[in-house]
Amino acid sequence: MGSKYSTNVTSGYNTSPPADDGSATEANRIKWSTIKSKLADPDKTRNDLVNTDLVEHFDQGPDAKSGAYTTLATDYNTVLECTGTITISLGDAATMAAGYFVTVVNAGAGTVTVDLDTGADTLNGDAAGSTTLSPDNSLSFMVNSSADGYYTASSGLATLGALTATLAEVNVLDVSANAVSNHVGPGISTYFYNGSSDRATFDVDANVADATWESIGPTGSGADNVWTGMDSIPAGAIAVILGCNVAAIASGSVDVSVALYARPGNVAWGVAGDTLINLATKESAVIGDTAQAFVYAVIPLDTSDLTFDTHYVGESESSLTISYTYMGFMI
Repeated sequence: MGSKYSTNVTSGYNTSPPADDGSATEANRIKWSTIKSKLADPDKTRNDLVNTDLVEHFDQGPDAKSGAYTTLATDYNTVLECTGTITISLGDAATMAAGYFVTVVNAGAGTVTVDLDTGADTLNGDAAGSTTLSPDNSLSFMVNSSADGYYTASSGLATLGALTATLAEVNVLDVSANAVSNHVGPGISTYFYNGSSDRATFDVDANVADATWESIGPTGSGADNVWTGMDSIPAGAIAVILGCNVAAIASGSVDVSVALYARPGNVAWGVAGDTLINLATKESAVIGDTAQAFVYAVIPLDTSDLTFDTHYVGESESSLTISYTYMGFMI
């Protein structure tokens, strides 16, 4: 395991050699034994120490963990490869010292929780904070400059691109299964992708009334509609990533459309159009025609209860199919 490198000082070097008056005496004779003990030996000793300390400094592991573990100073720059549903506690920040960092990888099928061993420490500014890692995700944690907490130094699975939008803009994302690349709010540092083929789905049309704002949230959130599919989202998450499917069957030979909106829970935005996340339309439809659209969207959450609000407006439809599919979250 690694330890943070510290400066090595040469010991035994003769900084005050005897005077040499140029006379051919035993005291002025150059001998290898004298030079070796006063110059070569101290230099070799220091070089060996530097080599040993650098090897330890750059020793990243990985170090396998299958049970609860509290990080140590010797875990500096180490990758902890975790399996099973376990908890990794970050060691006391003051003891680890500013600049210390460790990486935690979920290499198994369970959930890895990362919390703080010292109650007074913070994680990303949150007292007694914690976070979870789903399979195939990793995070690095670094002690802050005041050595009283950690912040998330990097993320594992996906890298965000340009952060150009505000959270209020809830833009539709052009995403693939493993990348989020545009228009997400500033402050979002990590993207967790739900790779399960059996993803939770929430039927909006069956639970939310047309043209009525209703909240959706995890168990215990107090939302109008409890969606257990969101229960794995950890405290501190600021957005949920959803697949949004909208379909409407035309009731006659007229244009048919359905617009789906969202916003953070408990926040009333002034312009409904700013929250449009999906729109399915079909012009000059005939009876039975279907207007359908599917997009991925990042929807900001009310961070106090992890809820978001949604509503939809349908026009000239005989039936609706509207659903959210849970894809992941951002923190």
